Amino acid sequence: MLPFATDLPTSAPLRLDPSDLTRHAVCLGMTGSGKTGLCVALLEALAGHGVPLLCLDPKGDLTNLALQFPGYPPEDLLPWVDPVEAAQAGVSPGDLAARTSARWRAAQAASGLSPAVHQAFVDRVDVQVLTPGSLTGVPVDVLSALTTPPPGVGDDPDTLRLFVSGAVTALLGLVGLPADPMTDPPAILLARVLSDAFAVGEALSFDALLGRVVDPPFDQLGVFGVDQVIARQDRRALALRLNAVLASPAFAAWRTGVPLDVGALLAVGEDGRTPLRVLTLSHLDDRERMFFVAVLLHRLVAWTRGLEGTGRLRALLFFDEVYGFLPPHPRRPPSKDPLLRLLKQARAVGVGVALATQNPVDLDYKALSNAGTWFVGRLQTAQDRARVLDGLDQAGVVTDDLEDVVATLPARAFVWRGVRGAGGVLRSRQTLSLLRGPLTREGLARLTAGRGPVWSPPSDDVPHTAPPVPEGVHVRWLRGDVADDVRSRLGFSDATSARRAAVLTRLEVVFDEGGWHEATTVDVWVPPDIASGSADPLAAVRGSARVVFDPSWHDRSAPATATYGPLPRWLETEADHRAWVRQVRVAVQAEAVAEGPSGSVRAEYGDVRVVWVGVVWG
Repeated sequence: MLPFATDLPTSAPLRLDPSDLTRHAVCLGMTGSGKTGLCVALLEALAGHGVPLLCLDPKGDLTNLALQFPGYPPEDLLPWVDPVEAAQAGVSPGDLAARTSARWRAAQAASGLSPAVHQAFVDRVDVQVLTPGSLTGVPVDVLSALTTPPPGVGDDPDTLRLFVSGAVTALLGLVGLPADPMTDPPAILLARVLSDAFAVGEALSFDALLGRVVDPPFDQLGVFGVDQVIARQDRRALALRLNAVLASPAFAAWRTGVPLDVGALLAVGEDGRTPLRVLTLSHLDDRERMFFVAVLLHRLVAWTRGLEGTGRLRALLFFDEVYGFLPPHPRRPPSKDPLLRLLKQARAVGVGVALATQNPVDLDYKALSNAGTWFVGRLQTAQDRARVLDGLDQAGVVTDDLEDVVATLPARAFVWRGVRGAGGVLRSRQTLSLLRGPLTREGLARLTAGRGPVWSPPSDDVPHTAPPVPEGVHVRWLRGDVADDVRSRLGFSDATSARRAAVLTRLEVVFDEGGWHEATTVDVWVPPDIASGSADPLAAVRGSARVVFDPSWHDRSAPATATYGPLPRWLETEADHRAWVRQVRVAVQAEAVAEGPSGSVRAEYGDVRVVWVGVVWG
């Protein structure tokens, strides 16, 4: 493996057996200790050795892994120098690029890195920076990852349970709701909906998920009815909260881009190049970062559980600045459980985890006792040093005189301890990557400029499940074998492939005159053109078809494939629906008085149904 450091004080190249990192690694050091340089050099060495890498980058430092310029030609560096820095130095950007080039060539030569070695790395490694939650760069389709099961997840009940729990936690965290699947009704409901679908390998579109939240395809949750566990109005409120996120323009970037498929991200390309994927999160707020990290880690756990055992390092997750994502007990953010699981179990299938932070007091050192390799740079405070030494003790590492050494380390020097008992002090080598600090949005866009599309735009936004309707309204689908004459009698001829809402209102009309009663059923069939275009109940009644609607004409379940238009405005809320039905009853009564015998007439409440119709029958 390409050396990533030299031994101190001998200056001999220091190499690490990649298989040691199946026992995981930790890198700790204060700001200015050289932690980023050491970690980037280690990642370069691993990728050059053929180890696929998945890097979580909360601060944006790892985006520099994409800045590869063998030989460092000044003209290649010019777009990446800071004009402000040049002005402060009193030179032109071109002069600053030339100075940077000379400095980096000299530093690489001192580390034994020639332009040929650098070019070999570029030819061997495919670096890609992904930008979840942003269309600047390469976005990631996170939404599909919440409703699409990883391959084979339904074959293992434990894996299914863990993955569903992660998806539910992420979904509810996104809308600020608690997510305990043992006690919180929304979590219990979502877990059942997703479990039933994933157990049979079914991927749900987000609109299908919302439809099943409002009207679940099951009657009970445990021994109680669904309505007893979570009332329909609460289910609808949950669906509306989730839909608000989906409908927000700010969320558009979360539902387009590269699929969040861990296996695909870590797969060696057709050209044989090793994947090095940087998922940068510096542009996200804390809530969004936690949301994405939790989703990714649960997908990673599910992926590892489908792998066969091996002693070699199959892949590595590197998590920079893990502060806040693996805190001590009793704090349990959504990221903690999957990280703990990876630290405890991923070794068996050859997947390593490397964690880095400048805030060691915020780490769960009981969890880090699973780490076999430690790199400790300078730590300024006694509290930081005490926590690190305690962690090393728990990991079984001898800590004699380490506190004094750690307190006086120079920049780029680290105390290290390995899984085989080796250790000492090392100095990180010069990196191949140009370390210039986190890239701006403009810089991220520049990385992909001219390379052609590397991600797909979102698919059409036409819903593939019927929109949820208010309480008490039944939903039906017009059968595919309804004869043309019946459809004609129902008063519509539709040229759109999307199903649109027609409304069937069945009312009991009673004529009462001098003690004589006569009752009749009136079916008011409002075809799609009128139902969607007018909120006037009288116009709807007058434009409706007087047809006794045969129950055999419709189905209770949706066809396998269909798209849907929106609901009429007066069916979007329960209040609007109730007001419209009241007016329909008045309009039907007025029509009945005009057409029927004299005397008092009253219209009794019957049934309202939404019937989805379109040219795609069946």
